[in-house]
Amino acid sequence: MITKLLEDPETIDAFTKTNQARLAESYTLAADTLRGLNIPYLPAQGGHFLWVDLRQYIPQSFAASAAAGEREIEYKLWHAMLDEGHFDDDTEE
Repeated sequence: MITKLLEDPETIDAFTKTNQARLAESYTLAADTLRGLNIPYLPAQGGHFLWVDLRQYIPQSFAASAAAGEREIEYKLWHAMLDEGHFDDDTEE
Protein backbone atom coordinates (compact mmCIF):
# COMPACT_ATOMS: atom_id res chain seq x y z
CA MET A 1 0.00 0.00 0.00
CA ILE A 2 2.76 2.46 0.92
CA THR A 3 4.72 1.51 -2.19
CA LYS A 4 1.73 2.29 -4.42
CA LEU A 5 1.24 5.58 -2.65
CA LEU A 6 4.89 6.54 -3.06
CA GLU A 7 4.86 5.58 -6.74
CA ASP A 8 2.02 7.99 -7.55
CA PRO A 9 3.56 11.39 -8.44
CA GLU A 10 0.23 13.22 -8.13
CA THR A 11 -0.30 11.92 -4.60
CA ILE A 12 3.24 12.85 -3.61
CA ASP A 13 2.86 16.34 -5.10
CA ALA A 14 -0.46 16.89 -3.31
CA PHE A 15 0.94 15.60 -0.03
CA THR A 16 4.05 17.77 -0.32
CA LYS A 17 2.05 20.93 -1.07
CA THR A 18 -0.37 20.28 1.78
CA ASN A 19 2.45 19.48 4.20
CA GLN A 20 4.41 22.61 3.24
CA ALA A 21 1.31 24.79 3.67
CA ARG A 22 0.58 23.33 7.10
CA LEU A 23 4.18 23.75 8.23
CA ALA A 24 4.21 27.38 7.04
CA GLU A 25 0.93 28.06 8.85
CA SER A 26 2.21 26.50 12.08
CA TYR A 27 5.50 28.37 11.85
CA THR A 28 3.71 31.68 11.29
CA LEU A 29 1.42 31.03 14.25
CA ALA A 30 4.37 30.19 16.51
CA ALA A 31 6.44 33.20 15.40
CA ASP A 32 3.47 35.58 15.71
CA THR A 33 2.67 34.25 19.18
CA LEU A 34 6.27 34.64 20.36
CA ARG A 35 6.45 38.18 18.95
CA GLY A 36 3.12 39.05 20.57
CA LEU A 37 4.40 37.83 23.94
CA ASN A 38 7.78 39.58 23.49
CA ILE A 39 9.62 36.27 23.80
CA PRO A 40 12.96 36.38 21.99
CA TYR A 41 13.59 33.72 19.36
CA LEU A 42 15.81 33.04 16.38
CA PRO A 43 13.83 32.57 13.17
CA ALA A 44 14.03 29.36 11.22
CA GLN A 45 16.72 29.13 8.56
CA GLY A 46 15.40 26.80 5.88
CA GLY A 47 13.44 24.63 8.29
CA HIS A 48 10.55 24.99 10.68
CA PHE A 49 12.39 24.97 14.01
CA LEU A 50 12.66 28.02 16.25
CA TRP A 51 15.26 28.63 18.92
CA VAL A 52 13.35 30.24 21.79
CA ASP A 53 15.06 32.18 24.58
CA LEU A 54 13.12 31.43 27.78
CA ARG A 55 15.72 32.67 30.26
CA GLN A 56 13.41 35.43 31.48
CA TYR A 57 10.93 32.76 32.60
CA ILE A 58 13.31 30.64 34.66
CA PRO A 59 12.18 30.94 38.28
CA GLN A 60 14.81 32.06 40.77
CA SER A 61 14.15 28.87 42.72
CA PHE A 62 15.47 26.86 39.75
CA ALA A 63 18.60 28.98 39.51
CA ALA A 64 19.21 28.87 43.25
CA SER A 65 18.81 25.10 43.51
CA ALA A 66 20.78 24.22 40.39
CA ALA A 67 24.33 24.10 41.68
CA ALA A 68 25.23 21.85 38.73
CA GLY A 69 25.01 24.81 36.35
CA GLU A 70 23.15 26.06 33.32
CA ARG A 71 22.30 22.66 31.88
CA GLU A 72 20.62 21.66 35.15
CA ILE A 73 18.52 24.84 35.08
CA GLU A 74 17.46 24.11 31.49
CA TYR A 75 16.57 20.55 32.50
CA LYS A 76 14.40 21.78 35.40
CA LEU A 77 12.60 24.26 33.13
CA TRP A 78 12.06 21.55 30.51
CA HIS A 79 10.54 19.22 33.10
CA ALA A 80 8.32 21.99 34.48
CA MET A 81 7.03 22.61 30.95
CA LEU A 82 6.42 18.89 30.45
CA ASP A 83 4.48 18.79 33.72
CA GLU A 84 2.23 21.54 32.33
CA GLY A 85 1.67 19.63 29.08
CA HIS A 86 4.14 21.51 26.86
CA PHE A 87 6.79 19.74 24.84
CA ASP A 88 9.98 21.17 23.48
CA ASP A 89 12.84 19.16 22.09
CA ASP A 90 15.65 19.36 24.61
CA THR A 91 18.16 17.95 22.13
CA GLU A 92 21.50 19.64 21.87
CA GLU A 93 23.43 19.71 18.60
